[in-house]
Amino acid sequence: MILISFRPPYYTTNSANCVLGSILSLLLATVIVGCKSSVETSLINKVNQKCDNQARLKCQIALKDATPFTWDKLYLFGAWTTSDAIKKTIGLDYHGEDVQDDYRRMLFVKGNKVVYEEELQPFDYQHSLVDFSEIIDSLSQAKKPFFTPESALFVVDKGKIEYSCKDCFFYSLSVLSTAH
Repeated sequence: MILISFRPPYYTTNSANCVLGSILSLLLATVIVGCKSSVETSLINKVNQKCDNQARLKCQIALKDATPFTWDKLYLFGAWTTSDAIKKTIGLDYHGEDVQDDYRRMLFVKGNKVVYEEELQPFDYQHSLVDFSEIIDSLSQAKKPFFTPESALFVVDKGKIEYSCKDCFFYSLSVLSTAH
């Protein structure tokens, strides 16, 4: 990570320094946000490390191996899920936004706190992507609508996305039958 040191704009004496400080603040924020690694990317990397790089394959993966943080519960939400429905499902105070059309959300909880959440876009012809859509439908009917690190075991079906970039693949996850 690059560390930039500068005096905040409120300590400057002229407007040029203020503008420069603001630009550097924005640049630093962009660098920090741009360095954030997603669980989706980590999961794709784990599948590619563990399994052959063939166009079609089935592989088993534990999601806890793809998360660089600890968590107790994983919730998956489909498109159009409201923040109120998320709050009711997780049983915690939740101030996130509704899930947009054509998106999915992974939400990780540790204790009584949301520790990480990530949006998944199921249609992207420029990047590889992960899809949990079959799991989301079954979780909504489950007694426990979440996974634990021990039960978040999935079979991954890797396929090529038609009309997408050369290295773009589709990773469809389904629950390992003994896991949930």
